[in-house]
Amino acid sequence: MKIAKLETFDSPYVCFVKATADTGDVGWGQTSTYQADITAEIFHRQVAPYALGTRVEDLEDTLRRTYEREHKFPGSYLRRARPRRVARSDRGSYSYCCQGARR
Repeated sequence: MKIAKLETFDSPYVCFVKATADTGDVGWGQTSTYQADITAEIFHRQVAPYALGTRVEDLEDTLRRTYEREHKFPGSYLRRARPRRVARSDRGSYSYCCQGARR
């Protein structure tokens, strides 16, 4: 299952994201609420291009690749556009909840 389409629905105060797989499966999420409309733009420019076409099951690899390719901009605005942490394991690693979408 690959990420086929990414969409955002935003205002200055909230940004919802919709990720659609090539199978038609859909996932929803939300970015940071601080300057949410700006976060949506950053998401489309610096995160979505690396996520489109990747396997949903390979989220960790997709996140790593995004950080490697956007290494000049590691600031908080890029972190606001990435998937949020939802669980921490006993080894200190995290699992993530997809928050992607494309307009």
